[in-house]
Amino acid sequence: MAKNFYKKEEKILCRYPQYYGANKLFNSIINNQRPEGNGKGGTYFGATGCGKSYTMLFLTRLLMRSKLLSSPTILLITDRNDLDDQLSGQFTSAKGFVGDNNIISVESRAELRERLQGIQSGGVYLATIHKFTEDTELLTDRTNVICISDEAHRSQTNLNQKVKVTAKGVAKTYGFAKYLHDSLPNATYVGFTGTPVDATLEVFGDIADSYTMTESVKDEITVRIVYEGRAAKVLLKNSELQRIEER
Repeated sequence: MAKNFYKKEEKILCRYPQYYGANKLFNSIINNQRPEGNGKGGTYFGATGCGKSYTMLFLTRLLMRSKLLSSPTILLITDRNDLDDQLSGQFTSAKGFVGDNNIISVESRAELRERLQGIQSGGVYLATIHKFTEDTELLTDRTNVICISDEAHRSQTNLNQKVKVTAKGVAKTYGFAKYLHDSLPNATYVGFTGTPVDATLEVFGDIADSYTMTESVKDEITVRIVYEGRAAKVLLKNSELQRIEER
């Protein structure tokens, strides 16, 4: 693929974990897509700094150009504005590679609803998960929607109701993920994370592929992490030390 994210055109070649990861996720999505499947497209477990955002881009290209899916609508969900900005710049500069000129970072849930209601296929939309609490109205019930979540833990997996006792009584609340899934009830969900937990697999499905920190360091993609243990030096008077021990 070619990109001009930094105002110059560069050719980007995928590394082998990105190639295998994208293809395995693609097959997992095909096998689990609704209405025949359970909508759990799979989890990608990738080491920090291994290029998960590019894997998302390669996966999106596979999905958009597949004859099996007939031009699906792709939603890219992040949990922070800085991640949304990063993906937005990366994806909008690769419209030709993806195969869809309609790649948009939406500003609100209302804008997303308006755009989704005007199409039956195609389009790549980027949004933070916090936008899904703005209201609870249905966005679309189409089955050709693929929702790809970055950092697929915590805010992206909290589907269950939370009960909290307050001075005003019992308060019942839901997390962001519940509103996302209610908004897109027939979508297929894919999760990318460097820290998968049980809740991740419950929401997005089994790990379709993984690229561990050990592998990333061996391939010299990620810098080796070194921990140095240090003992804190604490100086106390003998009288004070004796008082502490007596307690």
